[in-house]
Amino acid sequence: MTDVVRRRSQTKARLDATAFLSIYAVLALLIPSKQSIAALGGAGHPSRLVALLGALWWLWNLLHRSETAQTRRQPVRVAWGIFVVAAMVSYVAAMIRPIKPFEISVADLGLLSLFAWSGIILLANDGIPTFEKLWKLLWRVSLLGGIVAVIGIIQFVTKQPVVNLLQIPGLSENQVYAAVSVREGFTRPASTAVHPIEFGVVMSVILPIAVTCGIVLKDKYWLLRWLPALAIGAAIPLSISRTAIVGSAVAMLILLPSWTSRTRRWAIPVGLVFVVGLFLSVPGILGTISGLFTSISGDPSARSRTDSYAIAWDFIQTSPFVGRGFGTFLPAYWIFDNQYVNLMVETGIFGTLAMIALIMTALLVARRAARRSDDERVRHFGYALAASVGAGGCCMALYDLLAFPMSAGLLFLIVGLSGAIWRLQRESETGSVQANGPGGGNRVDAGHLT
Repeated sequence: MTDVVRRRSQTKARLDATAFLSIYAVLALLIPSKQSIAALGGAGHPSRLVALLGALWWLWNLLHRSETAQTRRQPVRVAWGIFVVAAMVSYVAAMIRPIKPFEISVADLGLLSLFAWSGIILLANDGIPTFEKLWKLLWRVSLLGGIVAVIGIIQFVTKQPVVNLLQIPGLSENQVYAAVSVREGFTRPASTAVHPIEFGVVMSVILPIAVTCGIVLKDKYWLLRWLPALAIGAAIPLSISRTAIVGSAVAMLILLPSWTSRTRRWAIPVGLVFVVGLFLSVPGILGTISGLFTSISGDPSARSRTDSYAIAWDFIQTSPFVGRGFGTFLPAYWIFDNQYVNLMVETGIFGTLAMIALIMTALLVARRAARRSDDERVRHFGYALAASVGAGGCCMALYDLLAFPMSAGLLFLIVGLSGAIWRLQRESETGSVQANGPGGGNRVDAGHLT
């Protein structure tokens, strides 16, 4: 009997939210975004299916929580709920106006994405039971980011897609793997992402987490803990993406002030040596990257962004408050390369402000957790999560982030983890941090999904 109880306990321990979100991160980052289950169309990527299961799991636990469970207000959860309501209102508005049949299909897919993202945010926010579990998940995200970076570096060197060699049973390519793109004579890698810009954005979002893992996870061999940060740091300029460079700069501007003077004294010189070494090893790339900013007035991609504002206004003014419907504005109509403008068109003022509020809430609660804690890891990882959210929020102004599955899923995972570190810090102040998480018992409240 004792052995049976022990086996059940071990099974529950394996099926907690940390393990579930780790599986999601593996699928989202390592399985090429262009591969999916053909019969399911745009909803067929394995990471999205897992995210949908996560949403169902969260709902099941919500319905089966104990009657004595106390509900605490969670800022990230509230902010996400407001955005979901705004998106749903825009969807209803779309359904009651004359709408084209193919717009209904993509609107339904948008709702499915919304439900999947809800599963990731809510599981991350409510389901991480301890700080140690959170550090473990962040380390896994750092490692996965390093692997994605290495694939991108291999693409840059070989000038080949590489990922087309990975054939996963049951999955098929929903887009043809073309030869890797070229900019100013340099190969632009996309790694497992859809586009080089998405690859660069994913790298910029993971960068502060990877750097923080290198600084604070001193129980790991120093080379192992720094390899992901080094690979990611090298991959960002190789993406030759203005969006990625700006996102990385924002992330480091948020992260640097949180370091001690001792850390800055060695980190800044080492970082400069690394950057100089990278530019020297790839002749011409420094001029190409600097040209992205010095020649921005003549850059076609930059002009397309600014020239599209007048076009966006024509769409926005038809329904300025609730928009034309979440997910209904197709690339065939226009590509704004600005997620906030896209949200203005699709969800109106309410939805756009709700998304901005979500980003700001996640950033501020992570920063608040860092500032209130005396624990070194909480301080460092709190600022790292704030930096990651800041990078993602900044990148949303430079490209349509939610249209790309990997970057969208990663950002919402980080947003949820920002809520988790705030919750765990708050519980540590009251002495109520639990040792168990999802699968570790039958209690569910705002602080724990079990």
